[in-house]
Amino acid sequence: MVKGLRPTSRECWRLGLLVLSVGSCGVGPTDLGRCSGELPLTVDQREGLRFTWEPADCPMYTLVVDEARVIRWSIWSSDDSRNQIGSGVEYGQVPPNAVEQSRGADPLLARNRYRVAVTRIDEEGSQVTAGTAYFIKD
Repeated sequence: MVKGLRPTSRECWRLGLLVLSVGSCGVGPTDLGRCSGELPLTVDQREGLRFTWEPADCPMYTLVVDEARVIRWSIWSSDDSRNQIGSGVEYGQVPPNAVEQSRGADPLLARNRYRVAVTRIDEEGSQVTAGTAYFIKD
């Protein structure tokens, strides 16, 4: 803006929309505190294999399932700069706003130990681990 000129109401409205869109992308100021740090990550094997975290309304950037550092399945947010993966991901099912980064989900073998990890884009634009859990496939 040029010094001495005031923004028009249209410019103020656009700025307001920009602030709202940044706040809704998962890295906005309102969720950084409660979505930062290590979040509880749960693996539910009652019906298939489901991954959830708390708070449930904190979207993630990636979810990776590996076995001894061999990736068995991974998904990423479809937008390279936003946290878009919601809690409640079913193994092998690509949720909305995500893309599969591996060749598809490998079958998981019973009695083998696996790790699931989720990451977020933080307020500085860095990818950080947000939660990790280990499980033995039923």
